[in-house]
Amino acid sequence: MLMKKICKIINATSKNVAIESMKKAADEEFAAEDSTDITVIQRRGQYGNGEDYFVKKWKEYKEGFGNLRKEFWL
Repeated sequence: MLMKKICKIINATSKNVAIESMKKAADEEFAAEDSTDITVIQRRGQYGNGEDYFVKKWKEYKEGFGNLRKEFWL
């Protein structure tokens, strides 16, 4: 199911912002048509981690954390 909501114009020179909400499995492909600049933000699962898993010190974010084989995607 794909729902599209066009947001208000951020400023006089900007384009409209589209927020796409999709119900897809994590391994399904997502393709954006007719777009040159796009940012995809995906909600991630817990992967067995507690809800406070992202409560980290800056050093941990800087050096990295998590399982490289199953917790990251591009």
